[in-house]
Amino acid sequence: MFDTDFNKEVIAKAYNKSELEIGRAKTTIQGQEGDAGYYAFLFNKQTDIGFKNTIIIE
Repeated sequence: MFDTDFNKEVIAKAYNKSELEIGRAKTTIQGQEGDAGYYAFLFNKQTDIGFKNTIIIE
């Protein structure tokens, strides 16, 4: 849920269990105060985001 109006490009980085970066994806997120929603980050199909890996949103 947005606390304030928001309109920015956001980057998600995927890291493996050794904490090495294995991929990046970006998307623009727009919302107004009080809105909520789901947003997709489309990683390259070669990025193996397994259950032991981590995604950090910046």
